[in-house]
Amino acid sequence: MSAESSTPFGDHLRHRRERGLVRRQRVHEELADHQDNLVSPAQLAQLGLTYDEVRAELDAGRWHRVGRKTISTGGPSLVGQDAAFRRAVWDVGGAACLDGVSSLLAWGLQKWDEETVHVSVEAGARYHHTGGVRVHVLRRRGAVVSAGIPRTPPDVASLRAAMWARSDRAAATLLAMAVQQRLVEPGRLLRAWRDVGRCHRRAVLDKVVPLVADGAQALSEIDFAELGRSRGWPEPDRQVVVRTVRGRTYLDVRFTAYGVIVEVNGVQHYESLATMDDALRRNNHAAGAGTALEIPAVALTLAPQSFLDQVEAALHRGGWHR
Repeated sequence: MSAESSTPFGDHLRHRRERGLVRRQRVHEELADHQDNLVSPAQLAQLGLTYDEVRAELDAGRWHRVGRKTISTGGPSLVGQDAAFRRAVWDVGGAACLDGVSSLLAWGLQKWDEETVHVSVEAGARYHHTGGVRVHVLRRRGAVVSAGIPRTPPDVASLRAAMWARSDRAAATLLAMAVQQRLVEPGRLLRAWRDVGRCHRRAVLDKVVPLVADGAQALSEIDFAELGRSRGWPEPDRQVVVRTVRGRTYLDVRFTAYGVIVEVNGVQHYESLATMDDALRRNNHAAGAGTALEIPAVALTLAPQSFLDQVEAALHRGGWHR
């Protein structure tokens, strides 16, 4: 029998280790296992742990402080996107929630990378700045989904992601991806946009939101027609019915006399607006006799000139002269 187990002091040490083991197991089962191995001091206090008990786990290296209000029970570093999101919300405080693109990522947005975590708080809230987190102070934040990591609903998150994006193109890309990946229902996006007040990107988003939400084939074709007239192009045939091996189909625009077809494709045709560049490359390869070109509808708002130059080059090859 060891000296530790045969003395009152040894019994005390053994009981203390056992209590610590039970305590850590309870913390994992009730909190950490459901929160990316993260807990907050407030949660630990609600679970009944004292300051000294938490301090003992930290001093022993079993737990690690990874933020102002964030403790890791699994290791000294954050692992995964959700862990970074959770730390951001806890460390900022002030009832912060994920917002903008970070909220969209929490809802499942794919194929988008964002190093900065975006959170929002309501005006008047007491909050803290923390590294890698941008805090947006809003007069009217609106609804917050509290299940899991607090976040804004997808329709609101999509619009704020667009408003806070680094460029007009990034804004349109985020909106297109949110709709294409079915994170937000187009009708809800339109209704949410009508409720938006001041917005420094309003001129662009007033055009992009309907395009993204409705596909807006007709609107984009009208834009294309106006742009063509401004360049002095001949009037094309529109919605031409042709028969193919797959049956009857409609062509958006056909300059019949010059062998040029233009398809104006809505957002449903693309996984993201990165394919605007792909469409430009495909068009460059296709330019020639009997040319068929494609133009993403949103490109008519964001970057029309390069596509219009391609159409004009194809018309010239087909025999048209200004």
